[in-house]
Amino acid sequence: MNKKRQDKPLNTLSNALLIYFIFIVLIITLIPFNFQIPNQIEISWHIGPSDTITNIFLFIPLGFLFRLIHRHKHTLYSLPTFFFGAFLSITIEISQIFSPSRYTNPIDVLTNGFGAWLGAIALNMLSKKIREKERTKIFDLELPLLGQVYLLIPLLWLNGLALGDDPTRLLLIFLLGLSGSFVLGMIWKNRWMQHKTFSPKRLSLITVCWFMIGVLPSFFRYPLQIMGQVVLIGIFTMLLMQILQKITLKERRIEQRTLQIVFPLYIFYLALATYWSNLPARGNIHDVFQGVAFNKRIEVIFLAVELVASYTLMGYMIAGLRGRQKDSQGYTFGLAFFIALTTSLLTDLTNPSSSIADINISRTILVGSMSLYGALIYSLQLNAIQRLRKKPHKDYNHANNQL
Repeated sequence: MNKKRQDKPLNTLSNALLIYFIFIVLIITLIPFNFQIPNQIEISWHIGPSDTITNIFLFIPLGFLFRLIHRHKHTLYSLPTFFFGAFLSITIEISQIFSPSRYTNPIDVLTNGFGAWLGAIALNMLSKKIREKERTKIFDLELPLLGQVYLLIPLLWLNGLALGDDPTRLLLIFLLGLSGSFVLGMIWKNRWMQHKTFSPKRLSLITVCWFMIGVLPSFFRYPLQIMGQVVLIGIFTMLLMQILQKITLKERRIEQRTLQIVFPLYIFYLALATYWSNLPARGNIHDVFQGVAFNKRIEVIFLAVELVASYTLMGYMIAGLRGRQKDSQGYTFGLAFFIALTTSLLTDLTNPSSSIADINISRTILVGSMSLYGALIYSLQLNAIQRLRKKPHKDYNHANNQL
């Protein structure tokens, strides 16, 4: 069988995640969506350090996922990924012409393309390391459990954008960092440690880099606090691996066990995020990037999108918890929708400053719907893996046995 056709189902997770990432990036770059025909086209050639860094880091995950989808194509220096990032950036820049609160900068196209290219290079480096050490090759980077780590990145972005002048919300970012670190540590224990794919120090560095990509927006607002969190996440990862080295896991399939530990922590995060989103918006969120005062509509939108991303990941995790229970997809989707609605309603009702009359029904339905999308992302990948189980390919069978 043709290798390319055989590996095609493995792109399911990457494609679904890439679409989701593009959606979040478009929201971040096009808010407040007040499009109109401009009297004149304004083009800026200003290059600011924070803008440049942001443009690069924002597109690194997109380039990583794009390259993951096309990993079997041996392209010259991964240049197609650069052109993908540049094309998406051109689309954004053209759209910003019609937004009075935005400006178009051709230099952004180059920095966005460069960020996407860096993501492709990072994928090449990781896949080479895994290919040298393991029989499962690049498949590890598309594990359903690793999908949770990917989904945490846009959520971290949105948390940073929704910070405003409330430093107490930094707790939300730290909770997400701990969740991602724990998931990576469990994957390392189950798959990478025995093959010596990554040493504890190297995985700690990878975890810190992952966290830094996610917390970039909040870094420009609270640099000292965020650097402190980065250091703490690195230390936590090292300590976690020291503990995991001494523990013998009874089960080879650690996905559900990992989610059972992480999910309560995430529910705690979600309760805090929903509670804070009900408070009056404070601060100028857009200061995170450019120091330009936006109106309150921008703050409300960022808080709303943050909740949307939160419940998307929640749906993904719920589907992961039920993935090995042989439930029907209808049952899994219904459960994800029900838990999301219940969590949202209970959080509203337990808010001291709100009453039954203050419950936002439209928002509740929206977060419930996004939890369905998160569950769909997981289900698509699980179905792809189950199809691969029927194929006599030793690498895929070996990978599936350890999910």
